[in-house]
Amino acid sequence: MEDKDFRQGFGCSFLESLLCDLGERPVGSARIDRSEIEARIAALEVAHRHELPPSTSPDVHHYTATLIVAYRALVAAGIDDPLGRIGRAQAEATAVMGEKVRAALDQADDPLKTMRHYSKERERTYFGDAFTFERPRDDEGGYHLEVTACAYVRLCAAEGVPELGPVLCAFDTAWMDAIEPARHGLVILRPTTLARDGERCRFWFQRTPVSK
Repeated sequence: MEDKDFRQGFGCSFLESLLCDLGERPVGSARIDRSEIEARIAALEVAHRHELPPSTSPDVHHYTATLIVAYRALVAAGIDDPLGRIGRAQAEATAVMGEKVRAALDQADDPLKTMRHYSKERERTYFGDAFTFERPRDDEGGYHLEVTACAYVRLCAAEGVPELGPVLCAFDTAWMDAIEPARHGLVILRPTTLARDGERCRFWFQRTPVSK
């Protein structure tokens, strides 16, 4: 996605979902203000811009900064369950992505090849050198992609909010849940993630029988 599309897509939908959940209400002496949140997101992006290699989309830091700033605003306002609220708003904002993935797989002649192509294309055009990938399996029966270094996790750690990492990992749930093994002949496993387990993110795509 282009930067503008991402900001008008996920970024706006996420903040709208979050503020709708809160009712844009004052909490004590604090108030969650959208314009202030957006200004802080932009400032955080600028502060870390030098860390992104040219091969990586600026959307990587925009997305991470959006969640970091929103989370901090909830914590500062004393709002209950800030991580849960961030996660729910993200799930609502990414629901349309899951629908698009499911539709693409429904139309695909070979869902595994489709997901393999999409994954490699995202590595090249979006993630770039801010992430490190390994592929212990890449054959006709499966595609195993493993992430050993992640810009999302690094930025959360640098900003002192490592607890937000698993919420960012949950972004992938939208497209992962769109894969229906019995329908698409494909299963996706993610047994570990860097944010949750501290080792690596394992995305294992494997063929499975289709229900007749």
